[in-house]
Amino acid sequence: MLPPWLRRGSGTLAVSTDRFEEIGEPGADGYPTYHYSGLIYRFRMGSRHGGARRYDEDPQRASINGFFDWSRPWSGRFIPRRDPFLRAIVAFLLTEPGVEEVSLLLRRGYVTIARRGDAASWPAPPTPAEPSPEADPRHAGAD
Repeated sequence: MLPPWLRRGSGTLAVSTDRFEEIGEPGADGYPTYHYSGLIYRFRMGSRHGGARRYDEDPQRASINGFFDWSRPWSGRFIPRRDPFLRAIVAFLLTEPGVEEVSLLLRRGYVTIARRGDAASWPAPPTPAEPSPEADPRHAGAD
């Protein structure tokens, strides 16, 4: 079961997935130069969006290949561990069946940033400025 802050409502993480398959041009031997397939994850939280991939040939690793906030550019030089959006993405990916580790694309390449055993250190919820009415039981049934 997902923590409440990953469910529907204000400031929550929206997730969609799609299958993908990429096949390269035929090489000299007639076979494709590459072939990748797996899942693409698309994340959205407020105005921010990001993505990750999980390859069929390495299903225990989910790789975050971007997370963006157009008002605050990110250099890709460091791991922004306190970023609520990144924390939500990592926490979600660690709940996916079979995912054992999560990596993040930095300027120097992919770096492992969390393993399933580390899950307790990642799922700290973002702190909303104001609780959403959907999350507050006192507003249940109110119009």
